[in-house]
Amino acid sequence: MTASVYLTLRGCMTAKHPSVDVLCCEDGSVMLPCSGTHKPRRTFGSNTSDLGYKRVRVKNRSYFVHRLVAESFF
Repeated sequence: MTASVYLTLRGCMTAKHPSVDVLCCEDGSVMLPCSGTHKPRRTFGSNTSDLGYKRVRVKNRSYFVHRLVAESFF
C-alpha cells in the first residue's frame, strides 16, 4: 500500500488516505470531501473528551485526525 503524496499550491505536502475519502496535510489538517454544492473544507477536527485528541466525521463515521494523517503518510 503506497500513498500518493504531492504538494499543494500552498506548498504543504498532502496525501490521500488509502481507505477513507480524505486528503491529509502535513500540518495535521484534513480536507473533508464536498457534499452537494459545497466546496471541500479543511479542518483540524474538533476536541473530544478522550484525552484531547481531535476527531472528524466522514460519512457518519468518526476518525481520530492523528491516525488519518499517520496512515496517509506512512
